[in-house]
Amino acid sequence: MPEFLYELSLYIPRVYNECRTRIQTEFQRRGIGDIDHVDFIKCDSSQNCCSAFVHFKTWNNTIATRNLQAMIISDSKEAKLYYDVGKYWLLLSNKSQLVKPKLIRSEPGMFLVNNSHHAV
Repeated sequence: MPEFLYELSLYIPRVYNECRTRIQTEFQRRGIGDIDHVDFIKCDSSQNCCSAFVHFKTWNNTIATRNLQAMIISDSKEAKLYYDVGKYWLLLSNKSQLVKPKLIRSEPGMFLVNNSHHAV
């Protein structure tokens, strides 16, 4: 069995606006883990959809989550989380680079913080 990935964060390519608030609830309801936060980026093709980056406080280390993680990192399998009849989110490993906040000098003695989370 593959190593358990406590630091794994997820990328969901398409989330429709009405589902944005359901992500945290659905992951907790299924016992997958506790979500720290979810970042959303609008899709270019539609006003009603965005991509989501799901960051966990903790993953629950169970057989089910180990199997889910194995599917997520596999190149040959698709991991899907069904949130309604016939509706699901495709779960992929988040491969974007985390960008730490940068201090930007605006004037002598003054700094602005660039809080970008992901390199896009």
